[in-house]
Amino acid sequence: MKFKESKQFMCGYLPLKTANARFVDPNQKLTNQIYSKLSEQGFRRSGNYIYTPSCRSCAACVPVRLRIKDFNMRRRHRRTLKLNQDITILQVEPHFDSSYFDLYKEYQLRRHDSELTSISPSEYMNFLASEWCQTIFIEFRLKKKLVAVSVFDRLNNSLSAVYTFYKIDLLQRSLGQLAILTQIDIAAKNDLSYLYLGYWIEKSAKMNYKNDYSPMEYFHNGVWTDKHL
Repeated sequence: MKFKESKQFMCGYLPLKTANARFVDPNQKLTNQIYSKLSEQGFRRSGNYIYTPSCRSCAACVPVRLRIKDFNMRRRHRRTLKLNQDITILQVEPHFDSSYFDLYKEYQLRRHDSELTSISPSEYMNFLASEWCQTIFIEFRLKKKLVAVSVFDRLNNSLSAVYTFYKIDLLQRSLGQLAILTQIDIAAKNDLSYLYLGYWIEKSAKMNYKNDYSPMEYFHNGVWTDKHL
């Protein structure tokens, strides 16, 4: 397997920090099997790229995964499920849908004040889906109105959360949490071992939501462990 190093860029999580990434050479043929194996080594997918942080002066990004069979359902999780019993949840194949796209741009603007509102439909689809892996979209509807979309990949013995976006006007419904709970339920029903939740950064407020799920495993020095070092 051949890898390449990215050019240095500004970190999106820690202020005034620069970052680097190590990624699989895109000229190589990729498969869901390769992706599954690399996920076990802390890699993630973005579009057709498989990458992992490779910062020269920082090791704050820690790959994390939730152990499905031992998932600890908390009181707040039960409240979220009860509050959203009126939401219809449907798994669909990856496809372009203008209502999804509009919700994505609205979410980027209102949640992140992001320039991604100018993203093209092809760029949007290239970010969420891939030519070589098994990606699934989940749509959440309230009275037939789209309120959230969550994207995940199906790996050999796990799921990998890719991205979730939702109506900011419905923050009280905790739709981001509902999306993760839905993925946990899908993984459990398919007798899968893990849900990969990307990278956790202790000093990043954007990552705090991942502390709500346990038991979490952390990838340190080539080994998954129950404890954050």
